[in-house]
Amino acid sequence: MYFGFSKVSSLFSAIVRFAMIGLWIMFLSTGQVPELLTEPYRIAAHILAEVVTAAVLLIASFGTATKKSWARGVFLFGLGALFYTVIASPGYHLQMGVLPIVAMFAVILILDFVFFAKVLRDESAL
Repeated sequence: MYFGFSKVSSLFSAIVRFAMIGLWIMFLSTGQVPELLTEPYRIAAHILAEVVTAAVLLIASFGTATKKSWARGVFLFGLGALFYTVIASPGYHLQMGVLPIVAMFAVILILDFVFFAKVLRDESAL
């Protein structure tokens, strides 16, 4: 069970971080971020929060995959940062009527909560 959860949590971190960065690259490269002109500071702060979240998840997935002693703390921090982003982000997409992305955020939020609860409950989970 220990090894299985560690592998799954590392994979979750990897998938989410690539999805976050990939979506922003797609949105920015296709001109789908009009807030760069209308709300440049707010959107820059939001993008920075998501890039930091992705970086923390990268570090967490490395630490988890290699069973480092610090992985649990970094993983919990990354899940907390991810919790913020998946709460803050879907409103925009819901307003725009992009329901598949809203559904994706809902799934990530549920998985985030499951991983967070598991790691908090079981210190040997990672």
